[in-house]
Formats: sequence, C-alpha cells, structure tokens
Amino acid sequence: MGLNEFLDGGKKEITLLEAKEGSLIVAQQMQDKIIELETKKKELDNASKEMKEQLEKIMRDNSIAGYESNDKRIRISLGEDTTSYDLDKDMLWEKYPDIYRECNVKEIKRKGSLRITIRDEE
Repeated sequence: MGLNEFLDGGKKEITLLEAKEGSLIVAQQMQDKIIELETKKKELDNASKEMKEQLEKIMRDNSIAGYESNDKRIRISLGEDTTSYDLDKDMLWEKYPDIYRECNVKEIKRKGSLRITIRDEE
C-alpha cells in the first residue's frame, strides 16, 4: 500500500489521488485530511509566532543575547540587528536603461509551488 492509498476500515483499498484525462481526482477522505492538517498547522504556526514574539520582546527589553536550557535541548539566540543595501533596479532602469539591460542578463528559474487554501465553512 502506497502513500496514495489506505485501507477503508480494513476492508478494501481506496485510491485517494489520481490523474485522469488531464484532471486531478482527490477523494473526499484526502480533502478532509488536508483541511485538518492545514488547519492544525496554521494553529501551531500562530502559537509559535506568538511565543517567538514574546521571547524576542523580553530578550530585547533586557539585552539578553541568548538562552540555553540545562539539558541543552533548546537554545534560543537573538541575532544583532543589521543593515543591508539593495540596488534600486527601477531607478537604474529609468535613468540608465542600456546599463540595466547589459547587466541584467541573469536568468533565474524557480520551481512552481503547491499552494493549498482552506476556506472556512459557510
């Protein structure tokens, strides 16, 4: 049994996902599981973000650079603020289009991403 399949109450194997004639077919069980997992992930991400914000605030307010637990299982460090500089490509394009074209020949390929959107029930 593969990732695409599971046993329905131990009776029969059910295909959760398949491609047929250029279309994607997703079984209701898989849709429900995706919604459940994405919802839990969002809740965990929000809780994690809130905790990190609290940690960062108290560390900044008290000039604390780091923490390590007694058992060494967790280490928290706050990096120093930095400043970075970036080229204003729009300005370069407007003022010096020839230089922009000459220097801007780098081709970057990016893999398309899979996005899952969960909408609340209405």
